[in-house]
Amino acid sequence: MIKSEEHELIFLGKPDDQFSKEAFVFAKNLFPTAVDLSNASNKEIHAFTENWAGNILISYLSKVILPASILKKAQNYAINFHPAPPEYRGVGGVNFAIYRQEKKFGVTAHHMTPTVDSGQIILVDRFSVSQSETVESLLEKSYVHQLVLFKKIMLTIERGRKLPKSKDRWAPNIITRRELNNLATIRLGQSAKDVAQRIKATTYKGWVPRLVIGQDEYDLVKKISSGVNKCR
Repeated sequence: MIKSEEHELIFLGKPDDQFSKEAFVFAKNLFPTAVDLSNASNKEIHAFTENWAGNILISYLSKVILPASILKKAQNYAINFHPAPPEYRGVGGVNFAIYRQEKKFGVTAHHMTPTVDSGQIILVDRFSVSQSETVESLLEKSYVHQLVLFKKIMLTIERGRKLPKSKDRWAPNIITRRELNNLATIRLGQSAKDVAQRIKATTYKGWVPRLVIGQDEYDLVKKISSGVNKCR
């Protein structure tokens, strides 16, 4: 069995996600001692990295926020792949991009620091957003571009080349979970256009926006006629 300190690369991805799995397989082919900790708990990650002193630490769609004590153990690189452009730090980038009817979106690779989405940006891959884009389609497009960006950066590292340094800068504010929940909240008095955009921007598989009337909350299910939404 290979000891933790002998792993050259640690990979933290999104559990049970096909794109994360493909990214790790690609990394493993380049760095054979790479280990996948995507399904590990915070406690297990801390225990595993206690004696680790490898070269590369990768966060790929992972929700784990790594402290400085772990980040500094990576001898060469600690890189995060963020599924949104620098204008959208934090959560809900896809949702807000659809709500604001952005014509461009993107994905970002950056060096990690203890503060979320704040390290030096390596590369940003931007692409067009169509008017018919949904949360699901834009997420899929983002994940495809992110995987391409990941492979490009991993190959650059494996070949011993210097990573680029982007001129892009992070937005000053981080989008919080509270702001995302507020986007998914429909209240009396909002315009029909705004309501339609909120529904489009926050409907995804089992997730639906909520309607708040006074102290009561309802999940929106579907539109049953023009301008009217059925609630439950």
